[in-house]
Amino acid sequence: MTEGPGISYSWRSIVRGLQALKEGLIWRVGDGSQINIWLDHWVQNVVNRRPITPRGHTILSKVSELIDPITGDWDKALVQDVFWEEDVKHILAIPVNCNMDDSLAWHYDTKVIFSVKSMYHTLEDKRERRATRHRGDSSAPTTIAKQKVWGNLWKLECPAKIKQFLWRLTHNSLPLRMNIKRKGMDTETRCPVCFRMDEDGGHCFFKCKFVRKCWQLMNLECIRLKLVDLKTAREVIDCNLSMEENRKYETITLMWSWWDARNKANAGKKKKNSRRSGASSTKHGLGR
Repeated sequence: MTEGPGISYSWRSIVRGLQALKEGLIWRVGDGSQINIWLDHWVQNVVNRRPITPRGHTILSKVSELIDPITGDWDKALVQDVFWEEDVKHILAIPVNCNMDDSLAWHYDTKVIFSVKSMYHTLEDKRERRATRHRGDSSAPTTIAKQKVWGNLWKLECPAKIKQFLWRLTHNSLPLRMNIKRKGMDTETRCPVCFRMDEDGGHCFFKCKFVRKCWQLMNLECIRLKLVDLKTAREVIDCNLSMEENRKYETITLMWSWWDARNKANAGKKKKNSRRSGASSTKHGLGR
């Protein structure tokens, strides 16, 4: 199943979901009879869950052929003879149970149980790898690094709605006008507060002339200048979570308060002046 020309948004989402499901599955070795050594996902590594050793001229095709029928464990000598050292290390670490059939499990969860959240992360990882290749950036965060970010985010001492806001900001999924436009909707793209520039995340939180005044009033201009130069929303959140405790919560409070003020302006309500918006962000809105 592929994405053809003119495919609808809903159908494209289904196709990508199925592709992500397929990519996220990994075989758990039982007797090895159902697993193709060279084509299936079965090796626990960080590359593609397949052996990195070229097949060459070997006639071996099923994982069952790598198992000693007498001991019921890996034929260590054969594995070492066929595969490169890195593959040997990963393969010999896989438990074998010849009394059970091979089974499929979900690779992106410690409990090997499928979840929508882990599938979403799978799609995000794929999108980021594609974007990284496009811009030739070798500094993309690893899965472990991203899991650490999510852990730090959910541990914040603030209401769940603010954590959800930060999570959506990280994934650039807030209903900013440029995000809505990219989904194919015919809508006004200018900032609902200043009506001067197109509203993306960078403009909304750091560049709008009114939000700049809020950063200045909160004595956080040096942080704004640091964040505005970052390339992605994820880098913004990474930087924010690594700040000294007080600065971290001051920044989160300001951004959340500004988002609330922006939404009211977007709904047609009279916007506060910058001094009032800045003052509101100094209140104990995080529930700490």
